[in-house]
Amino acid sequence: MPLLSIRNRRGFTLIELLVVIAIIAILAAILFPVFIRVKQQANSAVCKSNLRQIGLANQMYMDDYDDRFATAADHNDRFVGYAQPNPTPTPFPWQLLDPYTKNHNLWRCPSDTGYTVRSIGLDFTPSTFETQGSSYVYHTDYAWDPDRNRWAPLQSGQLKRPTENYVFAESVGWWHNALRGPRGTSARKTNHFNVLAPDGHVKTYTNDQMFKFVLLPRAEF
Repeated sequence: MPLLSIRNRRGFTLIELLVVIAIIAILAAILFPVFIRVKQQANSAVCKSNLRQIGLANQMYMDDYDDRFATAADHNDRFVGYAQPNPTPTPFPWQLLDPYTKNHNLWRCPSDTGYTVRSIGLDFTPSTFETQGSSYVYHTDYAWDPDRNRWAPLQSGQLKRPTENYVFAESVGWWHNALRGPRGTSARKTNHFNVLAPDGHVKTYTNDQMFKFVLLPRAEF
C-alpha cells in the first residue's frame, strides 16, 4: 500500500468523539428506564406465580384443618411481639405450608431487598427471605383475635368480602417503602405490590388500598 495513502488516514476528531459519546449517553438515558420496567414486570410475574402456588398450598392446608386459616404470624408480628401468647414463638406461615408447597423457594420474591426500622432495631436486610424465610407477609388477624387476645382462626365462610382483602402480600410495596419515604414520592421503589386474596386470586394493590386493608378491623373481614 502506498505510503501516501497511509499518511492520509486520520482518526476521529475530538468533536466527533464527543458527538458519539453524547449520542450513546442519550440512547442509554432513553433505554435504561425501559430495561428497568421490563425487569420489574418480569419480577412481578414471578411474584404472582409464587403467590398463586402459595394460595393453592394455603387452600390444601385449610382443607385439612376444618377450612380455617393457618395459626401463624409473619416476621413483622413476631419481631414486635404481636400474636405471641406463649413462650414458644408462633410459627411462621411458611413453616406450616411448606409440606404442601414442597418448594421453599416459592417464598422468595425476586424484588425482595429487605428493610430496616432503626427506631426499634428491626433489620431484615439484605432480604426478608434470607433473614426470615419469606419475602411475603401474612395477614395474622385471620387467625389472631386482637379483641380477645387469643387465637381464633377464621373460616373462609366467615369472610364478608373475600375479594377485598389479602392473605399474603409481597414485602416490596407498602411494607418496605413506607419506611423509606412518604407515599407517592420518589423515595419509594414502587407504589404497587402483589397480594393473594382470600378467594385464591392474585391482584395488585396500591398503597392506599393496602393501608385500608391492614387497618380493617376483624369484624369487617
